[in-house]
Amino acid sequence: MALHALPMDEAIAKWREIQDAASEAGTPQLAVRELARADLFYLLVNACGRVDMLNDFAFARTREVEAATDGYLDLWAREHYKSTIITFGLTIQGILKDPNITFGIFRHTRPIAKAFLRQIMRELESNK
Repeated sequence: MALHALPMDEAIAKWREIQDAASEAGTPQLAVRELARADLFYLLVNACGRVDMLNDFAFARTREVEAATDGYLDLWAREHYKSTIITFGLTIQGILKDPNITFGIFRHTRPIAKAFLRQIMRELESNK
């Protein structure tokens, strides 16, 4: 999507354009759904309310992940949005794109994996 080639401020402006056009057409929710399926950064920031990610670093990491989601070992430092982008965001986006898809969440300990599963389930159940 051409949206992925834009810098963060231009991407946000484009989101607003798309949302405004959809509101005028009477289909604002449709725009949100389509943008969430097409743009992982939009999904995380707008649909999931992760405004803490409105920074150049998180934006760049999200675009890196979107450009090549498979075949890489992601070794990032703690607190650099790796789990938010990959485990949380990509899983939700995958489910939005294909509701019949199956994911496995593996962590060092079972409680950590269950916490991620609960976070994803809570978002899917409560986010309109």
